[in-house]
Amino acid sequence: MLNQDFATKIRPISGIEQIRLGSKFDGGYVVPINAVKVSQTLISFGYGNDSNFERHFIQLSKNKTCFIFDSTINFFYLIHLLIVDLKCCFKSQRRRYLLYRFKTILLYIRFRCLKRVQYNNFKIGSNFDLLNKNIDLNGVFDLIKIYDNFILKSDIEGAEYEI
Repeated sequence: MLNQDFATKIRPISGIEQIRLGSKFDGGYVVPINAVKVSQTLISFGYGNDSNFERHFIQLSKNKTCFIFDSTINFFYLIHLLIVDLKCCFKSQRRRYLLYRFKTILLYIRFRCLKRVQYNNFKIGSNFDLLNKNIDLNGVFDLIKIYDNFILKSDIEGAEYEI
């Protein structure tokens, strides 16, 4: 268990105005508002099936763009989840969750169709291997050609340590 001294040290610095982007629960992050104002680009490692953070960021301005890197999610994966839920729906009371899956698929399609969003099916890590769809941090910046005024979001379920 963490001691009280540690908990006080990891708190945000007071006096910095912040904004929450994304959902109120998992998938949302608190970031300094000045960083959001200055940044025109979001580089997102780890998308999953929740685009709330990314959608909220680009809705703040018509000039903002988003580059997503995630090798685990695509349209077919979401359809697979929907089929699994359809099978379970007839056996249990999961109809509400099924509606959530439909909404997720519709949001995914709508978000991916935006011109300001570029989805890249790469696994982020420490090595660069285009043949196997692996890319490192240098490879990301070489690909997108953006080197300043960006926000980097990394939520890749433990693989952050490989970067």
